[in-house]
Amino acid sequence: MRAREAARVVVLTACAIVARIGPAKAQRRGTNARRGSPVRPAAALAVARQWALTDALQRSHAVDRCWRAYQRIDDEAPTVHLRVRVVVARSGAVTAVSVMEAAPPRLVECVRREIRTIAMPAGDAATIEVMFVLDA
Repeated sequence: MRAREAARVVVLTACAIVARIGPAKAQRRGTNARRGSPVRPAAALAVARQWALTDALQRSHAVDRCWRAYQRIDDEAPTVHLRVRVVVARSGAVTAVSVMEAAPPRLVECVRREIRTIAMPAGDAATIEVMFVLDA
């Protein structure tokens, strides 16, 4: 399997929020009197923020780099499921990274270290959870 195909990402948190804001978005249509722009509900902004952070995490290839490094150490590594929680401050700095699934310690440490170095876009503070399926 190719390295770029090794990490398939499934967004957990953002999908759940999208499902909840559907009806609220339809009810809040209108314009902001001062700016003349459409009113966007806070939940829609939160989802947009989570998608932006998830996109930045995917584009960084941090987990892919760690997986490739781990495979060089253990060429018979089994498929690994990593559920990663990332906490991002308003400045875009990653303040915490947690791996929620059992995984090889070397892989987990690399993932934590690499994700902490990602330059995330600034915006509201947010927490995202992303599932990575790393195929051997």
